[in-house]
Amino acid sequence: MVLLDIWNISSRLSRGNPLKLSIEHDVYNNRYVTSLQQELLNGKVVFVSLDVHAWDIDQDKITDIGVSIWHPRTPDGLNMLSYHWQIKDNMFLKNRYVPNEPYIFTFGNTEVVSQNQIAAILNDVFEYSSRLGRMIIVGHDIHSTVRLLAGHWKPESVTFLDTEKIFQIQHRCPEKVPLKTALNTTSRVRYIESLLNNAGNDARFIIYLLQTQFIDARSEGDDSEKVTSFPKEFQT
Repeated sequence: MVLLDIWNISSRLSRGNPLKLSIEHDVYNNRYVTSLQQELLNGKVVFVSLDVHAWDIDQDKITDIGVSIWHPRTPDGLNMLSYHWQIKDNMFLKNRYVPNEPYIFTFGNTEVVSQNQIAAILNDVFEYSSRLGRMIIVGHDIHSTVRLLAGHWKPESVTFLDTEKIFQIQHRCPEKVPLKTALNTTSRVRYIESLLNNAGNDARFIIYLLQTQFIDARSEGDDSEKVTSFPKEFQT
């Protein structure tokens, strides 16, 4: 039986430690994951994926941010809204070692914003999302994502779900798994590889990955853990 890790994380800023995470760690099985599915189908939970890219020479300099909101009540035929912001202050910075493609966002329009607007933008998105249902913030290596934002935004008490951790447990893989590897290894995920390395596209692909992980968790559970079938529009 697959076990999944989920964290309820509350963060506090301090001068000595820019981002201090207080972590309550619990372990859940397939029954919990399928219960999340049922909450989604009943319109009680909203998943918000978050991806952040920074300059690889100085990671305090954010280059672009992506968010996707997945919920049946989002005003979109795919039950998903996607956003991408490019940071005006750092548009001239080019990565030397890590691929970054801030100009290829495919699921909407890129908005150019100032670095000092990051906190307000994210707070607005999360406030809107929390009105749709119980909000869960999803990321691939979500701890690293939150750390990149440490100097710009801090989360309140919120539930985080990590698709990298889910992948490691479902595939019995202790090593770190880049998003590209997880997507390419998960047969049900359909995406265009050339669109990777843009924070907005990556946030969307994280939701695609989570959708297939839900399906995999259900298929590996026992009969007592079955829930309503996942609608086709929720599958990639």
